Amino acid sequence: MKANSPKNAPINELDYDNLVANPSSIYVDEKLERNVLNIMITNDDRQLLGIDYFNEDTFFNIKNRQLFSLIKSEHQKTKNKNVTFNYEDISHFVNREETIKEYPELSQYYLNVVLSSGLANDNNFLTYADRLLDLQKMRKAEAFILTYSKRLHSEKDLLPEQLTTDFENFFIKNNTNSLNRNNFLTLEEASTEFIEKIIEIKNNTNIVEDSILSGFRGIDNYVNGFKPGQLIILAARPGIGKTALALNIARNISLNSSLQRKRNVIFISLEMPTSELVARISSTETMVDLKKIQNPKYMQEVELSTLQKAKVEYLDNMNIYIDDAATSKINDIVWKIKHLYKNLKGELDFIVIDYLQLISAPDASGNRQNEIATISRTLKTLALELKVPIMALSQLSRNVESRDDNRPQLHDLRESGAIEQDADIVIFLSRPKMKKDANKNNENDNSQNVIKTNLTVAKNRNGQPGIANLYYFGNYVKFQDPEPEN
Repeated sequence: MKANSPKNAPINELDYDNLVANPSSIYVDEKLERNVLNIMITNDDRQLLGIDYFNEDTFFNIKNRQLFSLIKSEHQKTKNKNVTFNYEDISHFVNREETIKEYPELSQYYLNVVLSSGLANDNNFLTYADRLLDLQKMRKAEAFILTYSKRLHSEKDLLPEQLTTDFENFFIKNNTNSLNRNNFLTLEEASTEFIEKIIEIKNNTNIVEDSILSGFRGIDNYVNGFKPGQLIILAARPGIGKTALALNIARNISLNSSLQRKRNVIFISLEMPTSELVARISSTETMVDLKKIQNPKYMQEVELSTLQKAKVEYLDNMNIYIDDAATSKINDIVWKIKHLYKNLKGELDFIVIDYLQLISAPDASGNRQNEIATISRTLKTLALELKVPIMALSQLSRNVESRDDNRPQLHDLRESGAIEQDADIVIFLSRPKMKKDANKNNENDNSQNVIKTNLTVAKNRNGQPGIANLYYFGNYVKFQDPEPEN
């Protein structure tokens, strides 16, 4: 933080990150900082979470700040967000000559001090992290007030309206900056980077108000919109299109809002990177073949122009927050969602998690059914707590393929007991078996075919189950209702 800010600059023009920190601040807990660093050194998942959510200013003590900065800097150098460092790795970093110059307060002795403060409980990491972020926020507020106090003593012409505006601007920024945006990206941010990458590759010659409609008649006619607190399961065998349908639904919800504001949607992917999700949304929105988007060298100029136009007109207007972070622990996922919920001031409307079988839960005693039960119950509890519908994607067992009609049943949900019990709505996707000749033709040109897909609402706590059809345009990753019958 700098001490030489422009004397007469309005506070909303000051560099927020360079407000002068109070060296005597009471909003400090150095022991807590060491505990957090201790856990980050000894637990890979917690290290990745800390790198995503903390920044240097999260740590007040200079030694703690430099140790965190070193870990984060080395992680960024790898350009692989899944890489972690153990004690031996960090010890090697600390003792390098360039490290000693850049981080003069760090030493092998202090690293050992942090490691020896081993009373920290890994299971309390999220509580510790919340407390550290709250302390950081309070220090920023304190720095702002001290800076503004000097202005009040030096500017006689300051108006009450300006004071109110400056304080409002600061507290909006303080809340916004409390969430590290390295983890969640808005679709606008993700698609900006995505379009830039496509250009670079191409040019390189070397119903009721609180109900949320899915945008598909086949779903909405039965469930009458997703309700706050509901847990919705969308399940299918691999390759049928559950991620595609979930993205289509997220897109529809984000764009088609009956509110005075846009709807905010979270999409957490444990399987696909952000770039692949953006590619799929872009293909759906523009009807540019997904294969061309994935390999832009074969893209025509008119198609690139269509992508760029769609980014500005559509993608930038979708409030979809994407997270493809490596952590798969249910507690970490819940913590991330709650942080974004808090940052959005409760204006979160829909959550998608792709997919259930990739999530892990603590204390399951090696029993996968118990683990799935914990996960589904946690998601249902979260939906009720936040009053937000959560759609969790799930795989189906192979039993589906043994039936003549390929129609899934509730007991086909893998580790199904708890999922079936906790879910308010269960939706299945399936496709009828094709004759051998038709199957061969599809193998030759599958992406160019419009594929009829069965949609089954197998459980509907507040309504009737039912069956509908959707058409899947594979090359555009797009689902569509059939034309309504007259």
